[in-house]
Amino acid sequence: MGASVEFIKYFTGYIFFNKTRQRLLFIALFGLFLSSFALIVMQSVMGGLQNGVVKRARDVQGSYVLYLTSPSQELLAKIKKFSIPFSLEYEIELLLKHHNYLAPAVLHGVHPDSRLPQFLNYQDMNNGLVLGSELMRKTQADIYSSVNVISPAHTNSFFGDIPRLITLEVSELVDTTVFEVDQTNAWTRISAVWNLIQKKEFNRVRFYGEDASFKENLYRLQTEFPNEFEIKSWEELNSSLVWALKLENFVMITLFIGMSLLVGISITSGYLLFFDKIKNDLLSFWIMGLSLNKIKKYSAYFLLFLSFSVAVLGVVAGLLFLQFIKNSHLSFMPDIFLEQNLPILIELKVVILSFLVPYSIALFFSFFIFKNIKNDEKSFLSQLRSSGE
Repeated sequence: MGASVEFIKYFTGYIFFNKTRQRLLFIALFGLFLSSFALIVMQSVMGGLQNGVVKRARDVQGSYVLYLTSPSQELLAKIKKFSIPFSLEYEIELLLKHHNYLAPAVLHGVHPDSRLPQFLNYQDMNNGLVLGSELMRKTQADIYSSVNVISPAHTNSFFGDIPRLITLEVSELVDTTVFEVDQTNAWTRISAVWNLIQKKEFNRVRFYGEDASFKENLYRLQTEFPNEFEIKSWEELNSSLVWALKLENFVMITLFIGMSLLVGISITSGYLLFFDKIKNDLLSFWIMGLSLNKIKKYSAYFLLFLSFSVAVLGVVAGLLFLQFIKNSHLSFMPDIFLEQNLPILIELKVVILSFLVPYSIALFFSFFIFKNIKNDEKSFLSQLRSSGE
């Protein structure tokens, strides 16, 4: 073990501190360091941005939605006992008309027993209609404007099957920062929706957030009332967005693997030149009694130690840089962006992947270095004779 440590110390000093050090190898190792550093920084920033998008959407659209079919009073009573915010409502797709402006909308009639999230206030809905910011822009409505709420799915046969409508006054504007919600969603008291559809019922329960026992209690509730509702998570309702975020991560990792392949080629070239230059030193170790197998083994230890150290150093430097960005609260983004500071999300899998990708590629290319080392002692003998001549 002592000989291997001395072997590694000798060649580490030769690479980094000797006047004749190999600049190509030094540049290749710096590329390996930069790969680990850039990969953890990009993954953490991208993960922070994606996490922000998902969190804002879940806070507005709900982490879980119950699609009620024929809810009993017992089921509704148990739902009201949940500790997290929820919206007990009747959801309906219809049209909003203000003057000559017509826009499709999803209207949420919210029951007063709901425990609403922060972006909603039942008092505003009790006074009239709460519109998403983009929906208000589409209809050119304003606070205190009168808006016709038209449901083509419900008609009055007495008047020739014309769609039913009610008139509500806009009481509040909501800007959720989730464009898909702001451009189509509106909220009001459930009694107004019941008046429109002319029946009293519920068809949705939205849960905003979750605690440690929430999912367990929710699925236990489903076993008790199997025919009264269906559970859908936010991920199920937004499967296209979830797939797009996963694809984004996959493309980013693939691009960095391609960059690391170029680094691996540089490492191969650098190692080949390095071992060609130190063949006389390897011969000296052999003359002093070190066997060829041990020389090959210690060379492998050296390459593994060098690549491992540089990759770890890149990850550590990346973590320190991310911590600096996180603590400094520097503003990088223009005012048009929601995230003024770079959001950082550091996960264990990101740290491991940022180390494994460059390190594995470096090992793969280092394997070819050993193929270049002769497998018999005759090569050292011929080299010794040529040195003597």
